[in-house]
Amino acid sequence: MSSPRITTHWSRIESPFGPLLAAAGDDGLLALTFLAGAQAQAVAAQLALRLGTTMVEDPPALLGVAAQVAEYRAGDRRRFDLDLDPRLMPEGFGRRVLDATRQLPHGAVTTYADVAMRAGAPQGARAAGSALARNPLQLVIPCHRVVRSDGSPGGYAGGADCKAALLAHESQPHKRRSGRRHAGRMIEHHKPECHTARRSIAVPHDRS
Repeated sequence: MSSPRITTHWSRIESPFGPLLAAAGDDGLLALTFLAGAQAQAVAAQLALRLGTTMVEDPPALLGVAAQVAEYRAGDRRRFDLDLDPRLMPEGFGRRVLDATRQLPHGAVTTYADVAMRAGAPQGARAAGSALARNPLQLVIPCHRVVRSDGSPGGYAGGADCKAALLAHESQPHKRRSGRRHAGRMIEHHKPECHTARRSIAVPHDRS
């Protein structure tokens, strides 16, 4: 007898920066990605093929994620606090790039070269850009905070306008939660901090 097919829950989440698709399984959040003109059902179908799971549209399962996106857009949240399932993340250097990028504080801007240095490859700016292009957890891993060395924005899966809007949003004097402001300030040459915090996400384990 074949084993039961694993279910992954997904939902479309609206935001002023553009609609997102969120997907999660029992181990945490798998994807939070701007749709950038794509149909949510088509993106969910692509994720089903990559993960080998059954995708079920289930907004209640992603309410915790939607709430944190709402807090972010209101200026009340600077860091997402969610369990992450890394199955869609790249391995090796790419994973180190994503881990380093996750440590960038709200409102900070740095370069692909700096992120490459944090990830242990000072000459790997182009490879860092490629890794960030495969980031499945936009906003949670804030790749919009990484720009080219000349100050131009560089690419973004959500589109250039979305990246500009996110950076502008974070430069505003929103409510302070904790820590220092870094708005609009370029930061460079920090030591790599390659770890992924694991927190709570409301994902149902038994929906029977």
